[in-house]
Amino acid sequence: MIRCCVKIAVTALLLLLQLRLYAQQDNILFMQHINPQSNLVNPAVLSACPTYFSMPLLGSLHVNANSTGFSYADISGSGAVNLSALVRQLHWVDYVTTELHYTIFSMGTYLPNSDYFNVAWTEKLDVKAFYPEKLVDFVANGNTQYIGQPFNFKFPGVNAMYYRELSFGLAREVDKHFIVGAHAKLLFGQMGVFTKRGKGTIVSNSTTYNFDAEWNFGVNASVPLDVEYDADGNVSSLGLGAVSFPSAALTFSNPGLAVDLGFVYRVGDYTFSGSALDLGFIYWSKDTRKFQQNGKFEFEGANVTNGLDPEAYFNSMVDSIQNQLKVTETSGGFMSFTTPRVYLGALLPLNRYYAVGANIRSELYPGRPVVGLTLHGVVSNGKGLQGSLTYSIMNGSFMNVGAGVALGGNRFQFFAMSDNLLAFFAPQNARNVNARFGFNFFLGCTEGNRRGGHSYYAGNCSWLDTPKQRQMRKMKKIRRR
Repeated sequence: MIRCCVKIAVTALLLLLQLRLYAQQDNILFMQHINPQSNLVNPAVLSACPTYFSMPLLGSLHVNANSTGFSYADISGSGAVNLSALVRQLHWVDYVTTELHYTIFSMGTYLPNSDYFNVAWTEKLDVKAFYPEKLVDFVANGNTQYIGQPFNFKFPGVNAMYYRELSFGLAREVDKHFIVGAHAKLLFGQMGVFTKRGKGTIVSNSTTYNFDAEWNFGVNASVPLDVEYDADGNVSSLGLGAVSFPSAALTFSNPGLAVDLGFVYRVGDYTFSGSALDLGFIYWSKDTRKFQQNGKFEFEGANVTNGLDPEAYFNSMVDSIQNQLKVTETSGGFMSFTTPRVYLGALLPLNRYYAVGANIRSELYPGRPVVGLTLHGVVSNGKGLQGSLTYSIMNGSFMNVGAGVALGGNRFQFFAMSDNLLAFFAPQNARNVNARFGFNFFLGCTEGNRRGGHSYYAGNCSWLDTPKQRQMRKMKKIRRR
């Protein structure tokens, strides 16, 4: 069994390495209550065993990438990018997201009063780039569609940060139907870059096709930078300063706080669950730089040189903007907010071995929420193996078929899952690529110490059955014969 699990782990790791260019949805994990890590996405989920823990190098690794507006195939191929076709499938604002979360250590155990206490240490790298559809449309089709009227837009930008999360959770069974839970999180920002969603206005002359533009744009950063200035004190160039990763690993600066809230509610055969995650902020005060650019410029419209060449027209416009950029710098700290997520789900056991369910996931990105729907099928053989199969609609894509597996015994568990297996076979067409895998170890998980955590979930583990339940199953098998 151990050798089999190690082979699976190595295979999963190799698959994850193939995702490095594309790298959370965690939709499978939200319904996989047999996995103690499901408490990460719903703090009300209990563990079936009295105590579990994960260790460094064998903890939970999560990689995710998604795009709400396009896939790689939409912007690549045999020729140039067809921007006009791309514009037609964009939303008013779209995002490209990359996440890498590594849980170095986690543990959960029951207190004497039967409350479930858990802790987790996770290193998180989150990058979200956003861009407005109107600006892509302007680049693709030029300014002729806005002749004689102002074109108002917001700049594209990025929110990127690497931070440390120390989570302390507590879950309580209010009664046999209702469980509530919460996480209190201490956050420590390591590095971060955040753009302000600056506004711009372009007015095109109906006679000359020239246009006047005004804008304001800002960037807050907490990164070691080498900055050079011109004679007027404006920023002339930027470079990355020296970064000591061993030192960063031991740094607990740029503090922040966050909370997670969750519930599990049983009524009849149905189990309803929900959570609100990452409600928090980080205050950045170390190595901070605040850049601001307020400006305006005049640009001549298309001419015989660039009028027939969109790329030349665009490059000419960029050169004109760069020649008139005047970036100023100020000092001081700033605040950033974590990205809130909300899950709502329902599960219906069909029998001891099968269950079906669904959940909605919403993440509040800068500017708008991104919502997805996932349908679940769960199966367990009652001998330490549980599998999940999902179908999701998310990020404007209907091609998301996921799968997950958890296997082990009363001492350890291996798990691996992805919300979109199709991305492994055709990554160029995927808008969602993610995977999670890791190991758990159990203490005191014997027949006499079964906890209530699995009483609301289909597919209970056979090693947690009482002797009486095992005897009843044996008697049923004899009667069938």
